[in-house]
Amino acid sequence: MCRYADISIFCISGCCSSVHQTIILYHNCFILYIIKKYDIIMRYKWIFRNEWGTIMKDFTAKLSASAVTTVDSSNTAKAVKSGALDVFATPMMLALMEEATCLACAPLLDDGETTVGTNVSVSHNKASGIGTQITATAILENADGRKLTFSVLAKDNNDDIIGKGTIERFVVLEDKFMKKVNSK
Repeated sequence: MCRYADISIFCISGCCSSVHQTIILYHNCFILYIIKKYDIIMRYKWIFRNEWGTIMKDFTAKLSASAVTTVDSSNTAKAVKSGALDVFATPMMLALMEEATCLACAPLLDDGETTVGTNVSVSHNKASGIGTQITATAILENADGRKLTFSVLAKDNNDDIIGKGTIERFVVLEDKFMKKVNSK
């Protein structure tokens, strides 16, 4: 352990010699670096939340997840009334991208936490007909406190990009959020 003013550093060797963990305590903030062969492969940061009296996690790591669907009569522009054609609807592409963001951040959430979408910037670049398989992938690009920013990409079964953009989500406590919504 090293100590510099308000900084405490703890180094822990992993199960093999090439993996090390470093825990840094700095002004009531814990940061865990997992280092493999001198490259930081993941960084976890725990911060105290006085508002709830608990420790919440703020993760900065390249996490990703994918969600898959097949275009059918239920998710076309004509079916969801976002257009007149039997092609994959833009709102359904966005929903698939949001599903991927939820899957990507799910392992990071504690009991009672969830995320809500707060900002979306997405383009739909190519039409996809009935029978086309669509895969949406979300990559966590940045975590700033409770704000999570994802890059999102949707591809068809020919590996052509049909849509892309960014989605922001915010970590909230389910009970507190719903109490606020229902009190209005």
